[in-house]
Amino acid sequence: TSEKSFAKVEGKDSIAIVCGTDGKAAGSLGCWLILTEREEWNGETYPIKDIKVIKVDGTNIKPDTWYKIIDGEVKEDGKIKE
Repeated sequence: TSEKSFAKVEGKDSIAIVCGTDGKAAGSLGCWLILTEREEWNGETYPIKDIKVIKVDGTNIKPDTWYKIIDGEVKEDGKIKE
């Protein structure tokens, strides 16, 4: 949940949730990713700007690939490197 956090899931129908600033998530085929985009610091918090829920379907959303929200759009952020 903190700045630049990341979450990765592998089990069937698992869910990865990223809710901090500049976070990213990845999962295996069939998993779900919940991504959050935050606004700039307002003196108290980083307000939530957008939330997206996506399924790793193997076509539009690839397995073992990091995803994040940038300006309201889900974007790839590279392959997972172990």
